[in-house]
Amino acid sequence: MAYQISVSLAEWPLWSVLHYFAGQIYSNSCSTHLFLHIGWCRVHSLENHMNLRNLLLTCAMTTIMLMAAFSPIAMSEKELENEIIVDRVAANNVKIGLLSPQTGPIAVYADGFEDAAAVAIAQLNEADPDNWAFELVVADSGCDGTVAATAAQSLIDAGVSGIAGAACSGATLGAIAVAKEAGIPMVSYASTSPAVTTADDSGYLWRVVPSDAMQAVALADLVEDSDAMNVGVLYMTNDYGSGLADNFDAEYNGDEDLCAKIGYDQDSTDFASTVESLAASDCDGVLLVSYATDGAAILEEMALQGVDMNLFGADGVADSAFFDSFSDSSAADDLVATKPSSAGESDASIAFATAYADAGGDASGIYTAETFDAVLIIGDSVMAANSSVGADVNTALATVGTDYEGASGTHTFDENGDVLGSGYEICEFFEEEMDCEWRWDMGVGLSYTGYVSSVTIGLLSPQTGPIAVYSSGFETAASVAVAMFDEMPDFDVELVVADSGCDGTVAATAAQSLIDAGVDVIVGAACSGATLGAIAVAKEAGVPMISYASTSPAITTADDNGHLFRVVPSDDLQARALADAVKASGYTSPAVIYMTNDYGSGLADFFNSSFDGEVCSMVGYDQDATDFASTVESVATAGCDSVVLISYATDGAAILEEMATQSLDIGLFGADGVADSAFGDAFSDITALDGLVATKPRSGGGDAEMAAMFAYAYAAAGGDEGGIYTAETFDATVAAIMLASALESGLPLNMAVGMLIA
Repeated sequence: MAYQISVSLAEWPLWSVLHYFAGQIYSNSCSTHLFLHIGWCRVHSLENHMNLRNLLLTCAMTTIMLMAAFSPIAMSEKELENEIIVDRVAANNVKIGLLSPQTGPIAVYADGFEDAAAVAIAQLNEADPDNWAFELVVADSGCDGTVAATAAQSLIDAGVSGIAGAACSGATLGAIAVAKEAGIPMVSYASTSPAVTTADDSGYLWRVVPSDAMQAVALADLVEDSDAMNVGVLYMTNDYGSGLADNFDAEYNGDEDLCAKIGYDQDSTDFASTVESLAASDCDGVLLVSYATDGAAILEEMALQGVDMNLFGADGVADSAFFDSFSDSSAADDLVATKPSSAGESDASIAFATAYADAGGDASGIYTAETFDAVLIIGDSVMAANSSVGADVNTALATVGTDYEGASGTHTFDENGDVLGSGYEICEFFEEEMDCEWRWDMGVGLSYTGYVSSVTIGLLSPQTGPIAVYSSGFETAASVAVAMFDEMPDFDVELVVADSGCDGTVAATAAQSLIDAGVDVIVGAACSGATLGAIAVAKEAGVPMISYASTSPAITTADDNGHLFRVVPSDDLQARALADAVKASGYTSPAVIYMTNDYGSGLADFFNSSFDGEVCSMVGYDQDATDFASTVESVATAGCDSVVLISYATDGAAILEEMATQSLDIGLFGADGVADSAFGDAFSDITALDGLVATKPRSGGGDAEMAAMFAYAYAAAGGDEGGIYTAETFDATVAAIMLASALESGLPLNMAVGMLIA
């Protein structure tokens, strides 16, 4: 409310006012010049209602009352409003200090801290603008106790009600020694040293990040779950580094000595001798407790000296901006580091992230949500206490800091001013990417939080038909591949098996059943005819197939819409190898006995065209035949000097036994359909097998470690020792799982396949 009068009474001496009134009355006896709206007193005119003497007395008394009670009344309305506003701001202006590491080893992160604090101040100023106005005052902590103590004093001298900071634990401990004496509370946004818990702080030190005593437990669990058997520590000899190193030592190794525990000054720049000491130990892993610049220098020195071991780190390096500290970022590859985790996405975290981005906050900042929370909780405590006095704010912090829903999580201060935290993220560095797909929680341990690829793989197995004897081997091999992926946290694989019957028609029906079951990729078939029958159905459904044993050249030219693949070579190559084997053995007139299916006909035709000489006879038979007397007789009649057998096990054994029965003693050759040790199981007289020379696709040239792993897992799973194409089935299933995962991510088939073979 403002008051207005036509003359500035308060600025006149009393006699002047009386003189003015008298003059006005004498010259304007019925004047309405004066209007006084003072609630109970209202004067409108002086028209013969009282005599002049009474009027003068009344006006004089009124003027005295006005001057005593309403001294600002002489101001204009605008001037009066301005004065009221100025008084209010002066009474409710609150300064919050921020200790930011503008210099020192983590200066690269100062902008992020300050940006986050500014966002918090902006939010506080929107909370109750009629009563509170907040201002941020920033001072350089230098990431150093002495520098921070001086900075804290400058903030106190500036009149702050509370201090957010510091980041570095040593700086926080240096600053609190000053702040507690002034009765100014501090809330650290990044100091994790266990020494903060036990600091002599008179109850004025709080933090919104958990103690490294807990991070040490997380790191110990992480290391114990790794391949490393003997892990040492390289650490800064400051409060943060020493505290975390000591706590890790206790958690990981108990009373035993670490293989190496090497400290260094945080300002060091030459780490040659440090790394030499590590190399001289028997460690196969190392935990790096450092900041970004020194951490990068150590890892690059390790690479330079050829020190190769498991790498672990803590929150001092667990940030994507860590790569910026390297001249060769590959030195950071395979580093696994922990950092305090946020509580997950919440309204508060989303709002902060949006506001921070809108304000142009440093995208590479660390502990930004925590900085925001530290500033905000101080401001909220000021308003809760209805006081900007440090002691009052400190008292309110305990109440405000109970179930406080912040951007970095829900915080509750304990009696030491500590918070439990929300667990730890576990981040892996590789090729300038930092992926945090694991986490650690107290009472839970390690858990995977990344994307899980859920895929369903179909297997066409010849459970019936001429090669049914091999189906269990195919199925076991595929199951080994699925089990391998199911052990990975980011895969969930289901295997569905259907009978191909080693027949095109049966396989087509089986393929449809797999498609109806929702498979993403089909592994199979074994028999080429079955594969060709199945692809006719699968291509229409857009489901790719990867065969593990179909070698017919017809696969190459099949009408498959680009959906058919195989992990075995075409028989046009095997035909050349078989032809060369026959010729090298001195035979010039071979007969070819072959099944008239896609596999047999294809290989027979390519052998015929590949053999350097005349093929004596080409004799085909149905794959379901059981009587081969006439077949053998035709070869004997033709006078051939050798026979090339393109068959499966059962029919092949019957043909060779028939040749023994007819005493047809000529050179014996076979292809991959019979080239396995289990072939002998198909004979009633194993001597009929003597002298057979057979070809099959050669293994090798792949990953020896993977091959050994498969052989071990296959045997452990009770895989059929007489199985054929088991490694190929494993490979096809692995490829199918990876292809299905790529397709699930949205890649088109051609790009997904290209990614696999790149």
